[in-house]
Amino acid sequence: MFKLPDCLIIINPSNQWFPACEFSVSRKIPVVGVFDTSSDLYGITYLIPSNDDSIALGLFYISIFSNVCLFSTVSSYSRTFLK
Repeated sequence: MFKLPDCLIIINPSNQWFPACEFSVSRKIPVVGVFDTSSDLYGITYLIPSNDDSIALGLFYISIFSNVCLFSTVSSYSRTFLK
């Protein structure tokens, strides 16, 4: 069964604007974007100002986002099964 994503995360909006972003905007799926002054902010719902050209910061944000996703999944399962 096909399920739409809860959000789309883009590390460098000016370099990664692709059909998935257009799909997200058309379906009203929130888009989280890590951006700097040279980025195009069209379609970005939640803005995170940062240096998006740094590889280290990109990896840092990816690790934070993945930890949040894993934690929220585990906590939702534990709430379901511990009742």
